[in-house]
Amino acid sequence: MKSFRHSLALAALSLASSITTAACNNPANWYESPSEGVKFVIGYEADTSSLGSQTMNGLTMQAYPDKVSDEVLARHGSGSLKAREADYVSYFEPNPAGGWRLCRKELWVAYTQNSPARPAEIAFSKKAIQRNKRLDQLPATHILRGAIVYLFDAKGRIDQKFFATTNDELKPTLGEFHCYRYDDKDRVLLWVKANVTERCPSGEPDVRDNFHRFEFAEIEGKVWHKWIEQHFGNKDGDWAKDIDFSIVPAEYTTSTIAVAGAHEIAGGARVTPTQGVTKIQGGTQLLGAKDKSHNYKWPYASGGLPPVEYFFTKPPVPISLLRNPEDIYQYDRRRETDVSRVIKLVEHFKSGEHQVRDRFYTAMGRTVRQEQYDEQGRLKRVINLLNLDPMQDGKFYGDETQDLKQAKISLRLKTNLIYYRVWEYNAAGKPTLVALGWNNRLGSTVGKKEMFDFADIRYGTPDGKEKWKSKEEFFKAFDYDPYAKRAYPKGSEDR
Repeated sequence: MKSFRHSLALAALSLASSITTAACNNPANWYESPSEGVKFVIGYEADTSSLGSQTMNGLTMQAYPDKVSDEVLARHGSGSLKAREADYVSYFEPNPAGGWRLCRKELWVAYTQNSPARPAEIAFSKKAIQRNKRLDQLPATHILRGAIVYLFDAKGRIDQKFFATTNDELKPTLGEFHCYRYDDKDRVLLWVKANVTERCPSGEPDVRDNFHRFEFAEIEGKVWHKWIEQHFGNKDGDWAKDIDFSIVPAEYTTSTIAVAGAHEIAGGARVTPTQGVTKIQGGTQLLGAKDKSHNYKWPYASGGLPPVEYFFTKPPVPISLLRNPEDIYQYDRRRETDVSRVIKLVEHFKSGEHQVRDRFYTAMGRTVRQEQYDEQGRLKRVINLLNLDPMQDGKFYGDETQDLKQAKISLRLKTNLIYYRVWEYNAAGKPTLVALGWNNRLGSTVGKKEMFDFADIRYGTPDGKEKWKSKEEFFKAFDYDPYAKRAYPKGSEDR
């Protein structure tokens, strides 16, 4: 694969480079209008909307410029610029296929008596066209403000595209570098917008620039995206990446699309320089398949399942994880699944463990139900806040065993609004109500209701006896985490 080459030290870009410059663009002076070996049309703007445009998937960008029509070529050397308007001069060079291709497009800006050109601008324009006598009349009405330069590789694919412009002081400026690398099927492997370095890289792109990287596979003739990496840099050297990855185990890469798709491990990851992989969203069910859960699938109305999303709570996590999904079990992580528009299921797994020990149902960041499991994965305790029913079908989180109507609660609490319910489970999976948190105001179940955070809540046993003096004592007694902080430790990805 050919490397990119360009430097503001103009002599460094030689004509011996694999980038084809022909006679269209002069590496010693990118502002110089060509004359030999090219064709050009004055007052004509060639359509370049698809040539070297930003590519988001590596497949849809047009690598080869369109063949120039005979009608346009017949206008070689002719035409005029629009009066009192900005206009273009388009240049064409021979391509390897025997036709002609666009290689340069100059912008000329009109000046008038009311908005005259400065002598230096006219002088600059005349110097730029001194090799092309057919353009002699242009500086009489227009000044040259810059050119879009197109460079091609040995196969004729767009290799670089950049702007050669001037500022108000006529200081030459090269910018908006777009750089491309391809595979042998003309698919883009790397697209770089060198917005900071302002040069195309010869090796790995600079992290300060923006770039997209792609990897492909094929099954039954269908192109399979294995890797889509979008890198966002800035001049300070900080950066972030969004990576869509897809892994099909080797034993299925020669199978049918249906079989390969059924075994695909895929997702979208966010990566930062300090934390590495912070989250994997939109993952398939096979991502983290060893992580054991309990009833975490709530289908959409369409019947499809919401994606499982992983967040890593003890960074850094290397980017290599995205190529080796089995490594996910080496790191502390939480798994999130949407239950409804309001409620989210959060499951916390420690490194080296596949059995969930804590599951949190959260609403607006607050734990409304916490499930605690033992080492064998058996449910041992549930703490419920309020009485939210995400499924709206009469089943509290799919659990029909927690029925307050069947529990023994003191008569004195029958008119008190109950906020917290603590259930302990025996080895047979049968729950017993062991603790409550209730509104101390009699009749709080009807009439005016205090805001939860300002209510006078008492903590005790179902017989109505107070046992814990504060919510802190109550929470500690049952290891209740009111904001699921153990799944969101300091330094991990925010909610």
